Amino acid sequence: MTLRLVGVPLCPYVQRVAIVLHEQGLAYERVDIDLKWPPDWFLARSPLLRVPLLLDGERALFESLVICDYLDALARPSLAPPAAWQQARERAYAALADELLAAQYRAMDAIDEEAWEAARATERRVLEHLERELAGRYFGGEGYRLVDAAYAPYAQRLTLLEAWRRDRAEADLREGLPRITSWLAALARRASTRAAAEADFAERFRAALHAQRGAHHYV
Repeated sequence: MTLRLVGVPLCPYVQRVAIVLHEQGLAYERVDIDLKWPPDWFLARSPLLRVPLLLDGERALFESLVICDYLDALARPSLAPPAAWQQARERAYAALADELLAAQYRAMDAIDEEAWEAARATERRVLEHLERELAGRYFGGEGYRLVDAAYAPYAQRLTLLEAWRRDRAEADLREGLPRITSWLAALARRASTRAAAEADFAERFRAALHAQRGAHHYV
C-alpha cells in the first residue's frame, strides 16, 4: 500500500516526517494541500486540521512524532534505541524540538524587540540544555536516530537565519556551544534533511520570511 504524506510547503513538521521516510527508505507520495481551502477528505481525517497527515491506505495518522514512530516500526533497522528508558528519554527530547521550532517562528514573526528577544532567549535556553545532553556526533552518540530527525528541520532553518541576520554584533545562538554547533551542522547537511526539503528551499524560505513581522532582523 502506498504511503501518502499530506502537507504544505516549507512546514518543518512535514519535513520531519519526510526525513524519516528517506532515512528508512520507505516509498511515499507527497500530497500538498491549501490549508485555507482544505479538501473534504482532509477535514474528515485530520481532527486537528493540521499537517502532517499520513495516509496508509484508508488509515490516517496525525501528529508528526507519532507518525515518525509508526514509520520507524515499518522498517529495519530501527532508528530508536533498544532500551526502554532510552527510548522514552529520546522521545521526550524529540518533543522538546517543538519548543525550539515554535520559538524560532516567534522570532521570525516578532512584532517588536521585546518579542524578538524573548523568542531568542527561549531558543538559547533550550540549546544550552541540549549542549549538556548530547552524547556524540548525534544526540545519542555516533548513530543517527529519530530524535535527530526531530531537530533536523530546526537545524536547517537556523543555519540560514543566522547567516542572514542583520545585526552581526549580536551573538549567534550557537556561540559558546561547541557540541550544539557540531550537531546542528551535521543535521543540516545530512542527505535526508536536504532530500526532504524543497529543491529550492533556501530561496522559498527567504521569500516566506519576507512576509513575517520580524523579517527586518534577517533580510
